[in-house]
Amino acid sequence: MHTLTRQERLCNKEDFLRVYREGKRVRLPGLTVIFTKNSLPYSRIGISIGRRFGKAVQRNRAKRIVRELFRKNKDRLPRGYDLIFSPGRKLLEIPWKDLERCVVHALGRIDKGDSV
Repeated sequence: MHTLTRQERLCNKEDFLRVYREGKRVRLPGLTVIFTKNSLPYSRIGISIGRRFGKAVQRNRAKRIVRELFRKNKDRLPRGYDLIFSPGRKLLEIPWKDLERCVVHALGRIDKGDSV
């Protein structure tokens, strides 16, 4: 069963600042992902979404989509990374299958050393 535990979430400000400072960025359609290595055997997720995205209903929907992307595909994503997902306005327009395929393909290449 795929669940998203508390330990798999970035919770404190220092972790977010470290990822922003040291991380690399991957721009995907409707989504930007910032990632950096952590010293843990699992990856952690953080979501950063500003008010410019839209009203609270739209921001919450985008966060649910991103959490579900991570939760359903965490076994296909590289382990040992802190990932911050920053949704863009077009995220809500992209079909689920296309979004999932794009994220898994781009982030799956991180560990292989390919340019993402």
